[in-house]
Amino acid sequence: MNGIDPTNPQHYKMHEMECIDEMEVLFGTEAVIDFCNLNAWKYRERAPYKGSEDVDNRKADWYIKKSKELQEKLNKKGDKIHVKSIWNENVCFDKR
Repeated sequence: MNGIDPTNPQHYKMHEMECIDEMEVLFGTEAVIDFCNLNAWKYRERAPYKGSEDVDNRKADWYIKKSKELQEKLNKKGDKIHVKSIWNENVCFDKR
């Protein structure tokens, strides 16, 4: 693949913070979890039709892992939430 990481390209790191981290600061963790879930679904859904199925599936995997990471982060802080997720079994949390 031409040495460019398609799941974490350099243009995502052009500012002080990475794009996804900046989004969490500006829009909140729950919004970024939703964003990750939606992006994962988008990449998974269209992967077979674009001619880059492997790349799109790796992008989906990255977003699924990021969603799970953010959900676990909220759980550790005690900020339990209800997440609309199709990616793992632990999707319902009580919000305090």
